[in-house]
Amino acid sequence: MNKVPLILSQSSDPADFSGCPGANSYVSILLHSQGLATEQVRYDSFVALLFKQQPAHIMVLHAALGVAGEAGELADAIKKEHIYGKPTDRANIVEELGDLRFYIQAVMQMYGISEQEVLQQNANKLCVRYKSLRYGDDAAIARADKSAS
Repeated sequence: MNKVPLILSQSSDPADFSGCPGANSYVSILLHSQGLATEQVRYDSFVALLFKQQPAHIMVLHAALGVAGEAGELADAIKKEHIYGKPTDRANIVEELGDLRFYIQAVMQMYGISEQEVLQQNANKLCVRYKSLRYGDDAAIARADKSAS
């Protein structure tokens, strides 16, 4: 039995955003060396423990290709449901999202990018694109956030 991440909890308290990638997310891990004991660890530390150590340029490539590969696996899981009419495989979707999150976390760590920075930059961009803070096809096509400055 090789269960590692059991629970993922994430804080919503702004005081918990330390600026460290993954610092506000914790997982409970099963410590095989200590029987069935569990320990709470920061997700960024967990990823750092598991990510294959190689020269930096190879690690970045590994992480980026991991994101691409896992995004494809997630798309395939959803395609099976909507194109082939198979039942929703929620467990597989959760698994692929977790794998995708693992590689995204690795990229963030390698570039020193915090989760808060990613979320805030995305919110800033979308606030410019959707000034009414509601989706609209016209705003999506116009992409005001991409206008020349």
